[in-house]
Amino acid sequence: MPVADPGASRAVLVGIGTYTSPDLEQLPAAEEGAVRLGSLLCDTAVWGLADTSVTVLDSKSSETAVLKSVRDAAADATDALVVYFAGHGLLDRAGKLHLAFPMADADHPQIGTIPYVTIREVVQHAGRHLRSWVIILDCCYSGAAGMGTIGTPTRAELATAIEESASSDPARAAEKDETESDDDYDYGSCVLTSTSAVQRSFVAEGANYPEFTAELIDILHRGISGRGATLSLADTWQTIKKRMRMRGSPEPHLFPHNGVDHRFQWHNRAHNMPQRKSEPIVVAPRQRPAPPLEEPNTRARRILTDLPTDVVTRGQAIKPRVAAKARALFHIPESESLIAVGRAEAHGQFSVGKRLLVFTETMFYVSDGSAMFGCPYAELSAVEIAVRSTYNAGFPEWYVDLTFRGNKVGYGPWGEKRAELVRFALSRLTTELD
Repeated sequence: MPVADPGASRAVLVGIGTYTSPDLEQLPAAEEGAVRLGSLLCDTAVWGLADTSVTVLDSKSSETAVLKSVRDAAADATDALVVYFAGHGLLDRAGKLHLAFPMADADHPQIGTIPYVTIREVVQHAGRHLRSWVIILDCCYSGAAGMGTIGTPTRAELATAIEESASSDPARAAEKDETESDDDYDYGSCVLTSTSAVQRSFVAEGANYPEFTAELIDILHRGISGRGATLSLADTWQTIKKRMRMRGSPEPHLFPHNGVDHRFQWHNRAHNMPQRKSEPIVVAPRQRPAPPLEEPNTRARRILTDLPTDVVTRGQAIKPRVAAKARALFHIPESESLIAVGRAEAHGQFSVGKRLLVFTETMFYVSDGSAMFGCPYAELSAVEIAVRSTYNAGFPEWYVDLTFRGNKVGYGPWGEKRAELVRFALSRLTTELD
C-alpha cells in the first residue's frame, strides 16, 4: 500500500518540556523527541514531508497557538495529517485526558491544559476533507484519550472515542453522496497512545527521548527488518508493544477506525538495507584484540548508576548499619561486595527495617518484611515484575511486585515515581543481563 502523498499531507508535533508547577517534573526529552520526529518525517526515506509541512512546537507555544497550528494543518492537508503530543497528561475526576502545558496545575487539570477531546474536534472539523488523520500521544494516562471512563475500553467506547462518522457532518455526508460510493470512501482515523488509561508513561533517567517516543524514533530511523517496503501504523505499534512488554514497561495502545492503522504507512528503511546473507564474507586481519564482554556485575553497576540516590544507595555510600542489616537478613557473606541497597519509602520516610532490595556482585535479594528471596543475575528472566497501587489510611502507596519460582514479594511502599524507577531498573537488568 502506498505512503500518503507528502505534498498533500501535514504534521504538527508538540513537545512540552517546561513546567512551573513543582508537582510536574521537567521533561526536556519531550521537546527533543518532537524535534527528532519532525526531522524524520521530512526524510524521504521515511515519508518526505516538506519542511513547511511540518510544524514543531515547544514550551514557548501557548495552548491557543497549538490549536491554531492543528487547525491550519488540518485545513491545508487533503491526504493525511499527523498530530503528536509529548508532555504530561492529567486526568480530571471524570477520567477525561488533559494535555498539560507549562502553566498546568496538577491538582486542577482544567488549568493550563488542552482537553484531548478539543484537539480531536479541531482535527475533525477543520480536516473534514482528509483521507486519514493520526494522533499520537506520549503522556501519562494517554489511553484515556476520549474515553468516557477510566479502565479498559469497550468496543462501543472506542467507537465513541475516535469515530465521528461522515453522517455526523452534513457537509461531508453531502460530498459523499454526490461524489463517492461506499466502496471507495476511505476516510478514517487512528489514535496511538504510549500507555493505557490508568498507567503512566516513563522517561528514563538521562534519556534523550521519552521511552515510547524513543521506540517510535528507532523504527522510523532503522525500519523493521524482514518486512516489506512500507510499514503500517499497526506494524509500528505491534513492534513497539513487543519491545516494551519484554522489559516490563507500560504497553502502547492503538485505537483505529476504518482501517487507518493498516492504510497509513511510511517507508521501511530496513527494506532497502543490503542483505548481509547474500554478501561475501571477508575476514580482515584483526588490528587489535576485541574488548572483553562485560561481566554481569559490571553491567549491573552500570545500569544501577542510572537510578537516583534517593532510590538506591551505592558502593561506599551504603551506611554500615544498613549493610550489616542486609547481610544478616539475606545471609550474604562478607566476601560478596554490595553494589547497591534500596530501602522502601512511605510518605517521604524511608523504612530501615526488613524491607530491602539488595544488589551484590552476582545476586539480587528482595524482602517485604515477611517474605524474601534471592535471585542470581543469570536467572533474572524468570522474575515477573509489575507495579501496583493501593491505599493506606487514605494515602496512595505503590509496590513493585516480584515473583520468582512461585514466591511473590511486594516491595514497598514507595511513591509512584520511585516505584516506576525501581521497576524500570529491574526490567533493564532482566533484559540486559539475561
